[in-house]
Amino acid sequence: MTSGQIDIGVSDISFEEFTEISATAIDTIRYSLVVTSNSVFAKQTWLSLKELQQESWVMLPPGSPSRIVFESRLNELGLTLANFPNLETVETLSLMQAFITQGNRLGFASAFDFKAEYQSGLLVSIPLQEFALAGNIFLLLPRRLSESTMHPRRQSRRLSSSNPIEKFAALIQDLQEERALPQNEQASSHHPAPIHLRSPSLSVRSISQRPETLTLSLGIQNSTIPTVTAGLVIQRLGLLEHFLPKEGRYSSTQYNIRWCNFSTGAPIIQGLHSGQLDIGILGDYPLLLSAVQNNDAQQTRLVSFVSTNPDGSCNAVIVPNESKIQSIEDLRGRILAVPFSSSAHGMVMRSLNSAHLLNEVKLTSLENLDMTHPFGFRAGADGYAHFAPFHDIAYRQGKFRYLQGDVNVLPAFHGVVVSASLAEEYPEVVIAYLKALAAAQYWLATTPSALSLVSQWTLLDSEIVSRILSSFYYENQPGHFFSEVNIRPDWIDQHIAQLSSIPGNEGIQKINLDRWIQPEFLHSVQF
Repeated sequence: MTSGQIDIGVSDISFEEFTEISATAIDTIRYSLVVTSNSVFAKQTWLSLKELQQESWVMLPPGSPSRIVFESRLNELGLTLANFPNLETVETLSLMQAFITQGNRLGFASAFDFKAEYQSGLLVSIPLQEFALAGNIFLLLPRRLSESTMHPRRQSRRLSSSNPIEKFAALIQDLQEERALPQNEQASSHHPAPIHLRSPSLSVRSISQRPETLTLSLGIQNSTIPTVTAGLVIQRLGLLEHFLPKEGRYSSTQYNIRWCNFSTGAPIIQGLHSGQLDIGILGDYPLLLSAVQNNDAQQTRLVSFVSTNPDGSCNAVIVPNESKIQSIEDLRGRILAVPFSSSAHGMVMRSLNSAHLLNEVKLTSLENLDMTHPFGFRAGADGYAHFAPFHDIAYRQGKFRYLQGDVNVLPAFHGVVVSASLAEEYPEVVIAYLKALAAAQYWLATTPSALSLVSQWTLLDSEIVSRILSSFYYENQPGHFFSEVNIRPDWIDQHIAQLSSIPGNEGIQKINLDRWIQPEFLHSVQF
């Protein structure tokens, strides 16, 4: 095309490095693992490259689109083809098919490569974790031709033009714009906008002799189901590695990503304040506590929400079945165990304060959380307060019941805070994380097997995961969360108004919300 021998092309590589070529995304394409129908992997519904490194592979030669896509993704994940020691290279798709069917090798291909073989049952396509998002298919045109077809009046020009290439290109672009309209309408009606894997770059990154290594430490809560898109899903799908900047001043940057998983928010707050964490995922009350910091060097910035529970039904108090405690008023003179600095802790303080019981109930720390026995280790407490899904797990074990009565509820939310230094020095990295979050939420909303996979990854009952995260909402369904990235300052104000009057929380009132809340990072997230 650069030599003028080709006027139009279609590719899953954008060729954006070539200024002479214009690339317009016109459709999507999926890449997957390809196996023979009698392979031991044929009945798998989901696999990861990390599980398959020692298997026998076959691929097309260097320079072929699928090979470029594969190697580019490996590079993002810190891998190379050397990590796949049993790899055979063949020149054609027919040879690749023969090696897969007769040699029982694994292949990697786009959804277009073996359509007939999939339909006949000869080959089986299996989704790969690292390619959970689809890629783009591009219409490639010489820049001069693209500029003419992009003219505002190209519809009439197309009809009158005698150049068939211009007619075809304009037709494709018109169809693409028409297809985009229902997508935009869909996105505005609580459906996430489509997010795709970026096209791999053909340019070789120039690594200086002394490349900068940027360590990113993220405090996440994988067992807290409402936050899985902000940590667990991004980590499993390798989304952060994909969206991290690699151009401009980051062209020689090497990333060292540390995922630090915690069962509650308290250690995340400590990590942010001590400088050991750069990004933290927290519920409403711990989010506010992360903003209470006198040391300017360890200030945080709220850059996004993750999920919301508008009716505030995600926190609960439970008591043993045999207990005589029936309502929150019966807690007078009792001991209530709660994870300190958690959203459940905030709910308990608000509830006790409203019932004028703040000084009448002893709060003790609920520690050593265990996903399978979250409340079975503390015999000295009369009741327990927790956030989803822990109280649900305990209730389902059959030894606890929910406490009835007036519990102070406010809209609940989880959000993303970053260190002020990260926001100021590496804003592109913050934007990259938010892109990964958006991609994770898109994957959760559009992948039929997503909830079952989250259940497997967290070792939690699928019914609990579905009740909390399912896109289907039923009336009187407590603890349901919605994916939501837009920050709600009015909800934050409600929490501050009720908590700041409670002893020990005076610092919350002093939070400079105009400085702490920085929605401009979300505004910069473009795909």
